[in-house]
Amino acid sequence: MKRTFIAFMLSMLLIADMSGCAKKINMKPQTPKEWRAYIRYRRDEVLRDLYKVEPQARAEIARAKGYAVFSSLNVNVFLASFTGGRGLVHENGIFGKETFMCMGQGGIGFGLGVKDFRAVFIFDDRKVSDRFLKNGWQFGAMLL
Repeated sequence: MKRTFIAFMLSMLLIADMSGCAKKINMKPQTPKEWRAYIRYRRDEVLRDLYKVEPQARAEIARAKGYAVFSSLNVNVFLASFTGGRGLVHENGIFGKETFMCMGQGGIGFGLGVKDFRAVFIFDDRKVSDRFLKNGWQFGAMLL
């Protein structure tokens, strides 16, 4: 669990590198096939960056029952914030099943800015992975 948290925190700190991306993949996917290709490209990019800063994460992910990678963008404009992104859950094993997911959030609060968010979840237990697929995940913050 500690290693999962470390990998997750490191993935959130990575800086997006979109240079040359438009030449490799359709940056404005329209069809489900294009979206799957785009999400896989983003997954590979996030994992490649994670392995650079945390090489042992590669072995952790290979040993795990599965993993999830998400990329999203948050825009905060004065009194409203909006977040949208996509990702996938990959089940390690014989078939390597992939489940593509969307994420979204809206909020109210003072702020201004744009944030690139990337997360990697490593599942050591198939039940946890199944629960994640069924219920998703939620993070929150409260300012006093």
